[in-house]
Amino acid sequence: MVRVISEVKRLSHITRVLVKYGLGYIAQSGGMRADLPFCQRMGVCKMPLPQRVSELPSLARRSFEELGGAFLKFGQLLSIRPDLVPPEFADEFKSLQDRVPPFEAAEARAIIERELGKLITQQFLVFDDEPIGSASIAQVHRATLRGGSAVVVKVQRPDAADVFAQDIDIMRRAAQELERRDVLKDYSPATVVEEFERYTRRELDFRHEASALRHFEHMFQRSKTIVVPHVHDVTQRVLIMSELHGIKLSHLGTHHVDRHKTVKILVDGMLDQLFVHGFFHGDLHPGNVMVLPGGRVGLLDFGITGALTPELRKRGIEMYVAIAHNDSAAAATALQRASLDKDGDIEGLRRDIHELFLEWEDEQHRLPTHMFHRMFRAARQHGIRVPPEIVLVGKALVTLEATCRVLDPDFNLVAYGLGHFKEIQAKELRAAFSPAGVRSRLRSAHDSLATFSEDALAIMDRFKRGTVHVDIQDTDIRHLGADMNASSNRLSYAMVISALLVFSALVIRINPLVGGVSVFSVAGVGAAIVTLLVLLVSIAREGKKGIDSHT
Repeated sequence: MVRVISEVKRLSHITRVLVKYGLGYIAQSGGMRADLPFCQRMGVCKMPLPQRVSELPSLARRSFEELGGAFLKFGQLLSIRPDLVPPEFADEFKSLQDRVPPFEAAEARAIIERELGKLITQQFLVFDDEPIGSASIAQVHRATLRGGSAVVVKVQRPDAADVFAQDIDIMRRAAQELERRDVLKDYSPATVVEEFERYTRRELDFRHEASALRHFEHMFQRSKTIVVPHVHDVTQRVLIMSELHGIKLSHLGTHHVDRHKTVKILVDGMLDQLFVHGFFHGDLHPGNVMVLPGGRVGLLDFGITGALTPELRKRGIEMYVAIAHNDSAAAATALQRASLDKDGDIEGLRRDIHELFLEWEDEQHRLPTHMFHRMFRAARQHGIRVPPEIVLVGKALVTLEATCRVLDPDFNLVAYGLGHFKEIQAKELRAAFSPAGVRSRLRSAHDSLATFSEDALAIMDRFKRGTVHVDIQDTDIRHLGADMNASSNRLSYAMVISALLVFSALVIRINPLVGGVSVFSVAGVGAAIVTLLVLLVSIAREGKKGIDSHT
C-alpha cells in the first residue's frame, strides 16, 4: 500500500513538471493524466505542443534535471546514445548536471557498516563525514584505511534502488502507451527504456564498476604513464578504492603541465584500450582525467565502459581509417559489416554517407570524430541498427577529442591515430609469427580438422543406416575422385597465393626497405606470382589428352 501511494505521488509530480515545461502532451500521450486540466484529463482536448519546436531539447533537459532520480540518469544515457534519440536532444542532454544534496553522514556510516559487516572504526583510521561529491546514485567520502592507505569510499544513496525501480516502471508504462498510440514510433520508446533499465541495473551494483577497475588495473599494470585506482573492497552498495592525488583537467586553470605529453598519453592509452585490449573507458571528459606528479595520467569514474569483440575491433579500425582518409565508400562498407541488420536500405545508407562526407569537406571547423555520430544517425534513418558497443566507441572518441582540445585546441585525434595503427598492426604481425601465435593457429587448425572429421563420420553413419541413397557407377567414383583431387590442388594454390599477398601487405613498411617497400613484401609478391603461373599452367593443361582422367 505504501509503495502504491508513493508511486501515485511520484506520477503526480512527474505530470506537474512536464506540464510546467510545456511537455504536457507527452504526459497525456503516455497515459499520465491525473494532474492535467479537466478537458485534457478526460481526453476531450489535446495538450498543446510548445510554440517553438526548437526549444524541445532544452525543455526536456530542464524537466529531467528537476525530476532527478532515474530521469536525470536517463537523459545522461541518451546523451551517449545518439542512435536512440534525435541529435539535437543527445547534444542538449550532455549538459545535464547530476548534483543533489548529500544525505546524512550517519546514514552513510550505517550503510558502510551493514555492507562490510564491521564497524567504521574497525575498517578506517579516519573517515571524513563531509562528502567530496554527491549525485543521484551515490556520494563519495575520503577515508584512511587501518593500514594507512588514503582511499575514497563510494556509498549508494539509501533509497536509490527503490527510486530508480519506481521511475523505470513509470517510464515503461508510458513508453508502452506511446507506442500503442503510435507516438515517437521512429524511436521505439519501449526499446529505449529497456536499454536504460539494463544500464541502470549495472550502475546500481558497484561490483560491476569494481570489476572494470580491476580489468583496467591489469591492462595498465606495466604502464609508466597511466594509473587507475586500486580496489580495496566492494559490495553491491559500497566501493572502496585508492585515492589519486593530482589535478583534474577540469580544474587545470593556470597550472603548468606538459600539455602535449598529456594528450599523447591519453590518446595512446585510449587507442590501445579500443583496438588492442578491446575494453575501454567510455567517458573520458576533463573531470575524469587527472594529471599526477611526474606527468603521469590518472583515470577516474569507470561507470561507463565498453567491450569489443575482435570482429568489432576490426570494424572500428576500418571506420576510423576511412574517416581519416575521407573515404566514404570504405566508411559505409565498414558500418554495413558491423551492423546488426543486413536487410536495411544499404544503398540509401551509402548515398547518405557519401553526401555526409561531401558536406563535411566544406565545414570550416570540422571535427573528424563527429563523423561517427553522423554515420550512426544515417544508419538508423535507413533501418540499420548499429551495435551499441560501436556507438559507444564513437561517443568515447568524440569525448576524448574534446578533452584533448582543452589541452591543445588544434589537436586532430583521427590523424594522430593513423600512426598508432601502424604500430598496432606491427605488434599483431609479430604476435602472429611468435611461438604463441603459431601454437594458437595450429590449435585452430586442429579444431577445424576435428570438426570436419566429426561431420564426415556423421555422413558415413547416415550411409550405414541407409538414410542417404546414392546410385552411381564405378567410373563416376573415379571421375569424382579425379575432380576432387584437381579442385583441392587448385584450392591449395589459391590459398598459398592469398596468404603470400596478405603477408606482403602486412610487412610492406617493415625494414629493410628497397624503394620504400619492404624486401619481405617484394619476396612475398614474387612468390605469389610464381605460384599463380604454376596454377594457370595446370588449368591450361587440364582437358588435354592424357592429362584429364575423364578422357
